[in-house]
Amino acid sequence: MPQHISNTLWAFAKLSVQHGPLIASMSAAALLKLGEFRSQELGNLAWSYATLAIRDEPFLDAISEAALCIIGEFNIQGLANTLWSCATLSLKDPPLLAALSAAALAKISDFRAQWLASTAWSLARLRCCHGPLLESIAAQSLNRIAEFSAQHLANTSWAFASVALANEQLFAALSAEALRKISAFKPEELSGMAPAFRSPQIVDEKAMGEATATCIGESSGFGSRSLAGMLWSPATVAILGEAMVRTASKVAATGLQHQAGRTGGRRAAWKPQELSTSAWSCATLCFEHEPLLDSIAEAAVIIIAEFGAQELSNLVWSMATCAYRDDPLMEAISSSSIAHIAQCKSQELANTSWAFATMKVDDRPLFDAMAAQSMITIPSAEPRHLSGTVWAFATLAILHRPLLEAMSSAVQAQISAGIFGGRALSNTAWAMGTLAWLGARPMTGTAAAPPSSIGGTAFRSQEVANGT
Repeated sequence: MPQHISNTLWAFAKLSVQHGPLIASMSAAALLKLGEFRSQELGNLAWSYATLAIRDEPFLDAISEAALCIIGEFNIQGLANTLWSCATLSLKDPPLLAALSAAALAKISDFRAQWLASTAWSLARLRCCHGPLLESIAAQSLNRIAEFSAQHLANTSWAFASVALANEQLFAALSAEALRKISAFKPEELSGMAPAFRSPQIVDEKAMGEATATCIGESSGFGSRSLAGMLWSPATVAILGEAMVRTASKVAATGLQHQAGRTGGRRAAWKPQELSTSAWSCATLCFEHEPLLDSIAEAAVIIIAEFGAQELSNLVWSMATCAYRDDPLMEAISSSSIAHIAQCKSQELANTSWAFATMKVDDRPLFDAMAAQSMITIPSAEPRHLSGTVWAFATLAILHRPLLEAMSSAVQAQISAGIFGGRALSNTAWAMGTLAWLGARPMTGTAAAPPSSIGGTAFRSQEVANGT
């Protein structure tokens, strides 16, 4: 019977048990009787598959088709759960989403806090900007804001920011309610509140910052993803204050020290992307928290073999921007970058070479590898990548003639196309002059082209001086 099939799959999902053969046989049986399933049973099927992360396209398509036929029979929870299932499985079925949204809009006045937040999150995750429904969710959320849990507040804040609906009244209400419930927030939920914390209607910024810092300081689960989320938004840092960010950084550093085996306690291991993103956030915000950078460097050395080309480039660029030099980290990044050199794009090569040059680390094997890869990526390189790379070689007095000849030709072509800006051109001219490279044709191109015609950017006095 449909109810038995639906309930069995629901139970397995609730217990997080993935028994492949049983689920496959139940799904096959369900396909034969989908026309007999009621709305609640269809909703349970979708929810079960989403919870177990099973993306069976034919089966999900059949559920969508069956749900469309009886969309009017879905109750509020069924609508919210089905939308959540679609979002979780990234199932973008326009007719189904339109029908679910219309049905939800008709019943929005009866939605509870959980379903309001869930529906907003689902629409945002699916990039489904249903204006009338989102506006109604905002209005109902204002009426029921006291019923929102920390997760509901964070999901709603993230959702409205993701669909670019900056409802200031809603964000202000979310922030005020978050302050009242700040002790209940998990680290990732604080990160989700960032858009609401931008609201100019926040009344007590100091109290919000102090409460958030206390929450982070007492949390045992604050990790890299949470730290990166908090640091990602300059507005969040500005509103919550340096005390909050320093508290977050201190707690995150403790977690990293544990990963390095230096302290006790239990914290989740940090992944390469989380390490590089956290370092990038510090660099971008000019937030140089040395204990945190020490911990990031130590943890990165341990798992450097797991880093990809982009993560290595972001990490070393961030450390150089923060003027933080750690020789064991630089050696590890160099070795791993050479191993991943074939995956490096022009931006990653430029950032890595810039970072090593900025920190005065003359690593010839690495620069030889970057020179060879740069010659391959030159056709797709932007002006800033070309100038940044040649600047790095000149700064360390590394004369690599084949690379400079290839760079010279590429720069000349970009000058002729009018896409090489003043700063890039002056940096390139300085680099070529520093290396006394006689074939530095970009300098000739600079003299021939008026500033207004080079990338639409006029030269500054320092740039003119560099180019002469």
